[in-house]
Amino acid sequence: MPNKKHETHSISSINALFEQSGGGCLSFTKEYRSILFRALSKLPREISEWAVEKLVFLSDMDKFSAYTVNIEDLLGKGKVGIVVLCSILKLQPEELQAFTIAHEVAHVKLKHATTFSDLSLMKKRELLDEKEADELAKAWLLQ
Repeated sequence: MPNKKHETHSISSINALFEQSGGGCLSFTKEYRSILFRALSKLPREISEWAVEKLVFLSDMDKFSAYTVNIEDLLGKGKVGIVVLCSILKLQPEELQAFTIAHEVAHVKLKHATTFSDLSLMKKRELLDEKEADELAKAWLLQ
């Protein structure tokens, strides 16, 4: 028996969700916005809605050397996590972009602790978290 395809949002309805929620995309170029909206449109409807409501998405900005985000302001808006999209994402094929964003959303959904370790130095728990986020991202995208 084939798997039932999950319901998703269109790219334009993802855009409308962001507008209704008062943002969630900070310091975004049109290119990153397009990558993010395409990726979120591939996730199950309830996951993309949760991500828009609960996460803040940041991207690097070509014109700035640095920028600041006030965490207290974000928490006051009910946000629970930040997903940062880095410049290498723009070089990936669309399917990998969607997987990468789904993987990062999965980390927040699974309440994984954030570390910035070199992969060669990662602890066993962190490696298990990576595997768990991979599996959830695959499940969302393959439904």
